[in-house]
Amino acid sequence: MTGIKNDATSFGVLSGIFLIATRNIRRDKLRSGLVFLTIALSTMMFMTALVSLQGFSRPIVDMLTRSNASHILLRFDARIYDADDVVAWWRSHENTESLTPLLPTLITSSRPVHNGKPLGSHLILTERPRVEMTQDFLTFLAGEAKSYPDQGEIWLASSTAQSANLHVGDSLELSTASGARHYKVSGIVVDPHYSSGFISPERAWLGPDELVNLASFSDLNNYILGVRVRDTDKIQNMWGAFNSHLGGGFSGGYTSYEATIKSYSFLVDMLGIMILVFGIISLFVALFIISSTISGEIMANYRTFGVLKSMGYTPRNVVSLFQVQFIFLTILALPFGAMGSYFVSQTLLGMMLRSIGTASTELEMFQPIVISIVVLSSLVAMVSGISGKKASLIKPATSIRFGAPEPKSTKRLGLHIRAANYVPLPIILGIKDLIGGKRRDLYDLIGISITAFVFLFSVNVFNSTLKTSENLPFWGLDGADVSVKRDGSELFGIRYKTLKFYLLDQPEVLSAGGNSSLQATIPSGPYGVTRKVFGNIVDGNLDDFGYINLKGHNPARKGEISVGYSLAQKYQLDLGSDFTLIIKGRYLTFNVSGIFQTSSNSGYWYRTKIESLHEADPYYEPVDLILTLASGVDRALFMANLESSLGSAVDVEPREKAIQSQLKSITLSIGMVLAFLSLVFLLVSFVSIFNSTVMGINESKKQFGIYKALGFVDHQLSMIMISKSIILCLFAVGIGFGLYFLLTQPAMNFLAQQIGMPEYPMVFDVMMSLLVVPVLVILSLISVWLPSRRIARIKPRELIVE
Repeated sequence: MTGIKNDATSFGVLSGIFLIATRNIRRDKLRSGLVFLTIALSTMMFMTALVSLQGFSRPIVDMLTRSNASHILLRFDARIYDADDVVAWWRSHENTESLTPLLPTLITSSRPVHNGKPLGSHLILTERPRVEMTQDFLTFLAGEAKSYPDQGEIWLASSTAQSANLHVGDSLELSTASGARHYKVSGIVVDPHYSSGFISPERAWLGPDELVNLASFSDLNNYILGVRVRDTDKIQNMWGAFNSHLGGGFSGGYTSYEATIKSYSFLVDMLGIMILVFGIISLFVALFIISSTISGEIMANYRTFGVLKSMGYTPRNVVSLFQVQFIFLTILALPFGAMGSYFVSQTLLGMMLRSIGTASTELEMFQPIVISIVVLSSLVAMVSGISGKKASLIKPATSIRFGAPEPKSTKRLGLHIRAANYVPLPIILGIKDLIGGKRRDLYDLIGISITAFVFLFSVNVFNSTLKTSENLPFWGLDGADVSVKRDGSELFGIRYKTLKFYLLDQPEVLSAGGNSSLQATIPSGPYGVTRKVFGNIVDGNLDDFGYINLKGHNPARKGEISVGYSLAQKYQLDLGSDFTLIIKGRYLTFNVSGIFQTSSNSGYWYRTKIESLHEADPYYEPVDLILTLASGVDRALFMANLESSLGSAVDVEPREKAIQSQLKSITLSIGMVLAFLSLVFLLVSFVSIFNSTVMGINESKKQFGIYKALGFVDHQLSMIMISKSIILCLFAVGIGFGLYFLLTQPAMNFLAQQIGMPEYPMVFDVMMSLLVVPVLVILSLISVWLPSRRIARIKPRELIVE
């Protein structure tokens, strides 16, 4: 019988806990609604971070699968490698599933032109064969889907079309040996290997036998071969075996399956980490609000908890009241947070996936939902338990008698009421209340400080991205003023040395020299499996063109090389190290003179002088030249005069223009994510301050009643709370600025280090950063003013009776 009685008693206590918890939620709908909204917002951000980190690879893999995309893409010169031998080796390998036909290809000697404006980069022009290709299938976003373009037509990759704002029907001008030739854009396609915008040059498709109209037959020696394998885990071993078959490193172009996926996903992975960090911060802000709410509820219902303990509720039962109450709110908020996360994730990923023709995708939501439920419920239960422990320590007799904690001795606050002779009394009272040191004010301080930090972080990271083109040396590029691209054709072309000496004779020019990108191969052996890297071949003094290093110096002599940070880390290179590369089929050993940072090819990059390359190819000449102008020269006027003098032989433009088109989509994506983060934190801060003000009014009813009895009117009482909030906000914004200067640079260094940038070049935007102050002050003002109207409901007579 005793056991049955105890079970009945336990059931009664449990049911009582649930009834009281749900009654508390219904009784104070406003406060419960604010906590609900905070948890929902935190859930949305936390879940969005999880979705973005794990959900982006699936649509990429799905697109590659739909396209039956090659896992390996080879580009080589048939004068160096026997094309039949290359095809035969790959076809005979047991892991090879299928091959594409050998596709003739040609890299444009100058950038294509649309409406008189050059595109952002050169193009790899590739002929589509007459036979239907079942491998590397193209998805049409615009234009008629056909097997290959008709004569005089060109198909562009989606990223190329988007960055240059090209549409079906537009005309594209290509330079040829016999002059300019115009092609009609008849298709915008998802090219599985080249639609990310991060592999350059990008590929464009022409019809069969079309390249002979653009170059002489003797210049058409380059081919692309796509290889699809059965087991992608064996690609690295296949690649090593192929290089051994060739007797050394393959010096042609090589795009791996891993590199293709990474070209699409690395940006969103970095943004996903950023969202996750701020998602965790927003989660802790929500927990602060829950803790503050519990503290306010304990003070408002102090006598009730004493009655419950006198009725037999144990300290554990009292704590369980809060855990049940807030876990119940969490369970209610999770579906709304999940729906918000789904919508936001669809929007974010949809915009990032538009280059592969996917406006939306089936997101993997199950695992993020499960993780969010477990993490949020656990944290809410823990915080509720810790914060509710104060209620479990209430003494029944004292609480029933006094209805409040036992009075403690108060300390003087160092601000005398006589200060009202100089400052309005409501402001003095607000300051006195603030320096009283209530925990709720501390939570508001933390919440606003974090919001200020997030705003400053968002504004300045976005500004740094926008200013990349003005800060190129810190991104591993040169700091020259003007880029001159020469036409290499026989009809309108000009020889490299002739153009270089002509430019050096111009009084406005301080330095002029060639600068081109060249692929090299890291050989197997001491470096492991062979790997492709890219680099700059510079004709001239690298210091004159603004190249900078993290340590060491630019190559100054033949045989010296400067390497990217990721390259140095991967192969344990330091100043003075010897490093061997295969360039144009020759093994060249360099001495490392410098290490620099760059995001190009994720930091796997090098720089060397043209004299070093001449060992492999004595006749090598860059196509492009870069110029540094004298101080005070009008760049626009100089470029106009130069184009007027040389006509169609050159294409002259600001040096930073090429990078601007590539950054367009990146800047849009980063700005969108950072705006989302800032908006969520604004909402969280609004809810936090609003909730804190409501609790403050409830806790201080008697005090406000006394003020009213002394003659204070409602707007004066509102001013007490508003002045307190504004002062707290200004102090919190100051802390936010401190957090920004303390944390942002290390955080961005950590994130950008993954793409070869250990010292991220932050550019502080003074005006936009200062705008954070009035935005948050206005937010605090509104957050306090709206609930402060509840003061009008306080009646001094009722409080006296109570």
